[in-house]
Amino acid sequence: MANNKFDTIKKLERPLLDLLQIKDTYQIERITRVLNSLYETLKKNTQYWKHADSMIELTLKLSTRCQAFAQELYKNKNIVRMIE
Repeated sequence: MANNKFDTIKKLERPLLDLLQIKDTYQIERITRVLNSLYETLKKNTQYWKHADSMIELTLKLSTRCQAFAQELYKNKNIVRMIE
């Protein structure tokens, strides 16, 4: 995600959603890894508003479509503060 341009992030939405919705014993671990990557990418790209906006949009879409992702996002106060 960090190496892609802002307009190609939308292409990552469907594969990430499919990956996060797999209900198995590793679902929370995958969600945590994605959240950590999102946070690191947002932190690195806050000066590029288009890229940051695309990342925020991706995060919000994932949280509305995957309840487990939304619950873990709520627990991660760093990302929530950064989005605010």
